[in-house]
Amino acid sequence: MAESTRTVNLWTPTRKAAVILDLLRGGDAVELARTHGLSQAQLFAWRDRFLEGGHAAVSTVIPGMRWPEHAEANCAASDGKPLSADLLATLRTHAWVRNFYQ
Repeated sequence: MAESTRTVNLWTPTRKAAVILDLLRGGDAVELARTHGLSQAQLFAWRDRFLEGGHAAVSTVIPGMRWPEHAEANCAASDGKPLSADLLATLRTHAWVRNFYQ
């Protein structure tokens, strides 16, 4: 069964690097992409970034997340469903107006 980012919730740099290294060791791109639920274009983009900058190049920065464990905990707490209209309306009342000078 394909392992998708929706199932796993987070492609850590370590996981990306492992898939890229499988590809660089001669793994079949079509099979790797299918197995991991990726497009071949995404797989090759990760490979190119990895070859240009190593492990740090495939890291993902999520604003407000200081450590990978924080992002993993947040993703694990999500049920993956959109928020209800009522909840969105309530949350809008708490929105931070970023450009209050206008």
